[in-house]
Amino acid sequence: MTVQLGERQTGFDTNKLGFPSIDACMAIVVVLPEGLYGYHSFGGEVASSWTKIIPKFKDFIEGKGGNLANATRLYGITHLSKRGWRAGARKEVWTEELAAYATGLGLTCRISGYNLDDAVGKFHTSGKSAYVEFEKFGSKCDVSVQTWDSVIHTTLKASQNPWGDDIKTIQGGNLTAVQGDIFDPVTAKALRKISKTKLQG
Repeated sequence: MTVQLGERQTGFDTNKLGFPSIDACMAIVVVLPEGLYGYHSFGGEVASSWTKIIPKFKDFIEGKGGNLANATRLYGITHLSKRGWRAGARKEVWTEELAAYATGLGLTCRISGYNLDDAVGKFHTSGKSAYVEFEKFGSKCDVSVQTWDSVIHTTLKASQNPWGDDIKTIQGGNLTAVQGDIFDPVTAKALRKISKTKLQG
């Protein structure tokens, strides 16, 4: 059962994290020896938001016992054409946002990203909301995608959260018990793996 992170949710799993409906959002994952820590950044694309979100993401990781000095990779995956960055400088601000996460979390590891507007083999998610899944392999992840509208899923209320304290919500500068929709189970068929060469960084 893959832990799924909906909008503004942060979570942990030893092996795998899923991100439903990544459209103008960004799927952010930090790899540590014990597993994956993720955040589904809905909005949060302006610098004034980073100073509210990133410290709470750090609090979540450290609260689960994570030592960020041991991080081996930071990932950030989004649609460059849809994220609410200023026109004409989207790639630059994407880099700035991920650099802000690296700095705020105290990371010294490599940063990798993927633009969902690009093709993945014969499949691509250009213009479509995507399902993004990270699976840990050693110090890195395999990252796979599919269009969200092709993914079979059940939506639950926050009170039905099956993952307990392994997921929470970051909103308004606060880290709280999970809020919003819970997606479980999620059945994604024919996931397409992103080539290592296309994970820029």
